[in-house]
Amino acid sequence: MDAGGRPTLDEIEDRFVGLVAGRLARDEADRWAARWVTEDGIVWDDLSWWALNRLYGIDLPAGLAAATCTTTNRCGHGSLS
Repeated sequence: MDAGGRPTLDEIEDRFVGLVAGRLARDEADRWAARWVTEDGIVWDDLSWWALNRLYGIDLPAGLAAATCTTTNRCGHGSLS
């Protein structure tokens, strides 16, 4: 965690590594990211915000909903912009 109590980029990356290695369930990664994406008042750097938004919703199945999301609307878990 950084001085403000937010996860660092390395900690966010560790969640992706845990997913790929099978040490972290998709649902767990989603819930962890949801806490940070939905928290108001936190200013993120662009890369951290992008990565958190990839984790938030990672437990959703691919399908029609994923195909219809665009950068101009909000999907089930945050925006894709």
